[in-house]
Amino acid sequence: MTRFLPLIWQGLSRRKTRTLFAGAVIALTFVLFSFLMAFDRAMSLGVDWADADKLVILHRTSPVETLPLSYVVDLQRLPGIRLVSHRTWFGGYFREIGNQRPVWAVDPARFLTFYPNLEFSSESEKAAFLAGGNAIAVGAPVAREFGWRVGDRVPLKSYIWTSTSGGNTWYFTVAALFDSHDPGADTAQVLIPYLPFDQTRTFGRGSVGIIEVALSKGTDAAAMVRQIDSRYFNSAKPTRTSTLKGYLQSFSAQIGKISSLVRGILSVVVFTTMVLLASNFIHSFVERRAELAVLKTLGFSSRRLLVLILTEALILVGGFGLLGLLAGRSLVGMAAAAVADFLPGLHLLNRDLLLGASLMLGLALVTALWPAIQAARLGITAGLRGRI
Repeated sequence: MTRFLPLIWQGLSRRKTRTLFAGAVIALTFVLFSFLMAFDRAMSLGVDWADADKLVILHRTSPVETLPLSYVVDLQRLPGIRLVSHRTWFGGYFREIGNQRPVWAVDPARFLTFYPNLEFSSESEKAAFLAGGNAIAVGAPVAREFGWRVGDRVPLKSYIWTSTSGGNTWYFTVAALFDSHDPGADTAQVLIPYLPFDQTRTFGRGSVGIIEVALSKGTDAAAMVRQIDSRYFNSAKPTRTSTLKGYLQSFSAQIGKISSLVRGILSVVVFTTMVLLASNFIHSFVERRAELAVLKTLGFSSRRLLVLILTEALILVGGFGLLGLLAGRSLVGMAAAAVADFLPGLHLLNRDLLLGASLMLGLALVTALWPAIQAARLGITAGLRGRI
């Protein structure tokens, strides 16, 4: 096939303007494909990677209501439960209300055992956070944004809680920085120790916002959900338990609609590109009928002409499509760095790139198949006369 590359190049360069226009459309299609796939993944952050053996427990009537800390100890005794952790929304911001970031009050030991995918800069930093006191752990994106370093003493204000010292400001020391290679991990957050926070808030002491449960291997998650909710059904603080995946989906109720919208936009873009490419290849075939007929007189078989036309399409779509995919990947990377604080998870996976390559192959074959078949069926006499 390599000896026919000059013929393929001649076919592609016959109408340079048309070829470049088609190439630009293809490249832009795959740049947009990259962004839409990355955005769709960012909107469903955590849902795809949510463990099936983890449960989330909230107050039955409202997620704003708290649960007793004693539930954590009580649940730990139940057979089938491997680990219980908890977190409480701090409602934190740095200096100004516009600098709101996710700040959670947690039990450091329980939380890090529950989320082993969080990676610390060093074991000594991790140990400092586990030691308690006013030590906090800061996600890498937040630390970069505010310029925080280990050892810095930072004031965090809350729009929910007030301190016994007066006001709504707590002072903490940055003990550790963390990140993660897990695409489902949320690192754009701050973890503060629950105990000193609980002891110094003016109301809500001895309560937590969310309880998280990790099940032992082989435990039926659905049965455990029913057991937990039944256990506290008649208490002053009834619970609503769900799987971690279910919780994330309900917390982001619009994900399904947004994902459908993204896929709809992508479908329209791909269909439009397909129509433009099909028109391009049909026009090219009509203009080259006489040339194709001459090739047949020189001994080119119908099968060879079919392969020749399809190869042209594969080179055009594959070349410009790959260019668009690589450009899209680079642009997504730059965009991800810019929006990491409020849209974490904006990235492309290798399977997205493979899907893009498959889409290129499909576009090339679908749009060039009819012209290729017509070229194979073209009679020499009809072709030389300019007929199909």
